[in-house]
Amino acid sequence: MSQKSKTLPKTLKSLLDNADKKLQEDQYSHEACKTYLEVIPLLKDKKISGTAAHLFHVYANLGLFYKRVGQYDSALSYLQQALELKENNHFNDGQDSFSVLDNIGECYFYFAQYEEAQGFFHQCEEILKKQKITKGEHIAALEKSLALFNKDKANFKEALRLANSSIKAYSKAPNLSPQDFVHALLVRADIYIELTKLPKAKVDISKAFEIVKERYPPDHAIFVPIWNSLGLLYSIQGEYAEASKAFQNSLAISLVCFGEVHPEVARTYRIEGLNHIDRGELDLAFDSMNKSYEIYSKMFGKTHPYSIIAYANIGNIFRQRADYEKASLILKETLEAKKLLFGTDHPEVATSYRLLGRLEEEQGKFTESLNSYNLSLSICQKVFQGNQYDLAASHSDIGAVYQILGEYDEAFHHYKKALDITIKLFGRNHSDVAVEYINIGGIYGDLGNLTEEIKYYQRALEIQKKIFGEDGNELVVIYHNLGVAYCNLGQYKKSLANHKKAMTIGLRIYGPNHPSIAISHYAKGTVYEKKKDYLSAVSHTLKALKIRREFLGDKHPETASSLKAIGQIYQAIKDKDGQHKLLLKSYDIKKKVFSKDHDEILDSLEDIESIEKDSLLVDQNHQEFI
Repeated sequence: MSQKSKTLPKTLKSLLDNADKKLQEDQYSHEACKTYLEVIPLLKDKKISGTAAHLFHVYANLGLFYKRVGQYDSALSYLQQALELKENNHFNDGQDSFSVLDNIGECYFYFAQYEEAQGFFHQCEEILKKQKITKGEHIAALEKSLALFNKDKANFKEALRLANSSIKAYSKAPNLSPQDFVHALLVRADIYIELTKLPKAKVDISKAFEIVKERYPPDHAIFVPIWNSLGLLYSIQGEYAEASKAFQNSLAISLVCFGEVHPEVARTYRIEGLNHIDRGELDLAFDSMNKSYEIYSKMFGKTHPYSIIAYANIGNIFRQRADYEKASLILKETLEAKKLLFGTDHPEVATSYRLLGRLEEEQGKFTESLNSYNLSLSICQKVFQGNQYDLAASHSDIGAVYQILGEYDEAFHHYKKALDITIKLFGRNHSDVAVEYINIGGIYGDLGNLTEEIKYYQRALEIQKKIFGEDGNELVVIYHNLGVAYCNLGQYKKSLANHKKAMTIGLRIYGPNHPSIAISHYAKGTVYEKKKDYLSAVSHTLKALKIRREFLGDKHPETASSLKAIGQIYQAIKDKDGQHKLLLKSYDIKKKVFSKDHDEILDSLEDIESIEKDSLLVDQNHQEFI
């Protein structure tokens, strides 16, 4: 910092020196902050001469502290006061100006005022160029700030170059701040996660842990961003339980150190919400994502990028709940907001197109869905220019639509692309590789090649068992699919055995009232119907209906499917009146969700019309669609 006047009283100088030492050891030091706040009135006392440089020093350090604890308004206020004081008193030390300008730039970056941030970073570059500084902590600090800036702008190649250079400069700096070095490691780890270079991200996160464990207690605030990055890494790797533990560790520290309204708390809730989505825990996902959105909105406003991203995820949860009207409104609104914030070629815009594509796919709008998925894919190809997780996801989504449309060559092509990218990213023994095997197996099933279908499911099963053990969550889908395949082969005993395994795992993870359990009951009902064990068929299908009504509501398509399935059982036992009533209930749900030309609507109308012709029943309420 700047040279301080020797005319300060010894007591006041001692207070400042102690506060400086505490802040140098710990940038989260509330004790240092308290001392700085206490000395400001003393430094403003006109009876003491030569205090301007000291006051600048206090304002600058308060700005650093408040930036570190996420109170950016307060940080910006003190940093700007420091800058004004320096300009008014014509201090000569440009390096002190550098630190203030760099921290102001970071505050504007967090406020998403990117032009202002870039302007302050440019001033920092000019100072370093003028003073011919090419190494040390100032270079490291600026490069870390610019790495963050470029990451948010999706300039990942430049962001990674800057992060590498920053870490190299920090490691050689004579006055290395461990906390600054840890934050630089985490910036690079987050860039690696964006690029799906997960082993490299893990190395950086592990290094960060090693550094802080030696110096700070386990409930120190510095652990919060480390736990968050580790949790995000676990979640992407499909290790959802480990991710959940990491997020809980983060929240246990951050809520005590920072309180509820803090950007790291909001970040934890957001990525925890994504983890819940992947686990199918939609109520928990909504709770976490809504908390994130509320915190970001309170801190930065509803138009801030972080708020928009959290709100888009809420829209995705509504989609998964089959509340398509709310989902469509939110997803379209946030897509346009992201275009304005980031431009058209940004990963967040690609994500929004993909989420919108999934909504359109579920609504049966397959042309619109393919268009959205292709736009997402095009953006990812421009931004990442190589193998990356989002590219694989886009190919997989496109393949799913072609499969629904019966264009199996196209579907296979995109699933194979997704598989190849995933293997290059993660190797052959990764959960996402198993998912692509499941998708390819599904194509063989649609084509009637049940032996090949089962072979791919078995491959997927082997991978998931290695990763998650004999009763991991990811095995539920595979056992279900195997059950369906064996049922189609007429091997009902094997079919029921696989559905039982799926249900056993589901019950342990989710409890008895979860959509996953409803799927198992529904599937077992289908097997028993084919075996002509109608009592067991009705029993399981009713259980599925009850769960879906409780969990998903009366307006969800899966509730409608359960009603229709019970109707088919009534048909088998020649109870046409009972079948008719259930098909009408199923149809009434579907017509609120799907368009008039959707296959679900057309199939339902065909079934109803067939019974009404046989039974001479006519329901005037449905003439508009018939």
